[in-house]
Amino acid sequence: MEPIRVQFRWVFPPNGSPIENAVVTFEKNRLTDLVANRAVRDTPRRLNAALIAGVVNAHTHLEFSDLQQPLVVSSPFTAWIRVLLQHRRTRNVAVAETIATGLQEVTRNGTTLVGEINTTGDQPAYHTSEARCVVFRELIGLSPETISDQLQIARDHLELADDNGRFLPALSPHAPYSVHPTLLEEIVQISGDASAPIAMHLAETLAERDLLENGTGEFRTMLEEFGIFSSELFGGRRPLDELRTLAQAERALVIHGNYLDDDEIEFLTGQLQMSVVYCPRTHAYFGHQHHPWRTLIDRGVRVALGTDSRASNPDLSVWEEAKFLRRQHPDFPPQQLLQMATINGEAALLGEDAILPELEGRTVDDLSVIELPHQESRDPYGLLFHPSSRCRSLSAVLKSVVNDQAQ
Repeated sequence: MEPIRVQFRWVFPPNGSPIENAVVTFEKNRLTDLVANRAVRDTPRRLNAALIAGVVNAHTHLEFSDLQQPLVVSSPFTAWIRVLLQHRRTRNVAVAETIATGLQEVTRNGTTLVGEINTTGDQPAYHTSEARCVVFRELIGLSPETISDQLQIARDHLELADDNGRFLPALSPHAPYSVHPTLLEEIVQISGDASAPIAMHLAETLAERDLLENGTGEFRTMLEEFGIFSSELFGGRRPLDELRTLAQAERALVIHGNYLDDDEIEFLTGQLQMSVVYCPRTHAYFGHQHHPWRTLIDRGVRVALGTDSRASNPDLSVWEEAKFLRRQHPDFPPQQLLQMATINGEAALLGEDAILPELEGRTVDDLSVIELPHQESRDPYGLLFHPSSRCRSLSAVLKSVVNDQAQ
């Protein structure tokens, strides 16, 4: 295949200033050259678009991609859980099909890397997806009797990595109200032995803190209804206890972290192997209080973006999450917001060493395109996060360019 040259209105290097009217060359599925305003013999196709590092969805549950809109019940949180479990039991669509549908949506929206929570085991759609999938096998068990079986599930899952690097196995002890502390410790050990990341829902609701600290509240009621509440496990605990255990992992993702307190944020400071994944529109859907994401960033904690699932979000577009934050926090530096949607998620899922500091050398599958509004502006970030901007797959854009040139 001949090299493909495209001129982008703006190019945003991960750790540099935006470059205007950059001519970008792709050879053998890789970005090999990037120069601003370079004169080329064959005039390249000019796109009213921006080229950025790949957009990353650091947390999602694709099994609920059959939902067309978020569940009507959003509070109390345990009522939402009950409705979600009911949907899982009664839906007529196979899980493999909903996961495939979700992967089609995230790739259509320009996502290049997905942190997926999986409850059923391996699914074929992950291995053929355009986006790489870090697949966290969900593990649940409050009673000591469940620990052995859950650990075997974890070991089996970590054996599923494929040769092409599209499927990367990882582990997810679900949450502190559904995972025995001993099980959590063992999962962290297993994940470390395999150099696999680990993700846990933590400090998601005030009700969760009530259960951990006092052994009371709506979670106790729900666990009693399920017949799995144990007074020995709850009361006198905090999310900080789970954070200390998770910190022993090679890489750990704290999912949501909506109600992390000052001590917990202080603990995360300096824990470079740990990241917090913030899902802004899901946070708004549940009506949670102020999320500490800006405090976390100010303290040097890595924050990435996720969509959670269609049970709490209208779509699976991380770019829409970023634009939502831009509208809500126009004073926040847009350079950092772009990093939250891209390289922060890469580092959280793959590790700092896996991140290329420049766009050169990245494959087509590790880059995203943002279609820009047709308006005159000297503000690249204003264009990038404009309400009408749209994220697309670079491979789809390049295919269109090649087809146009062939006609």
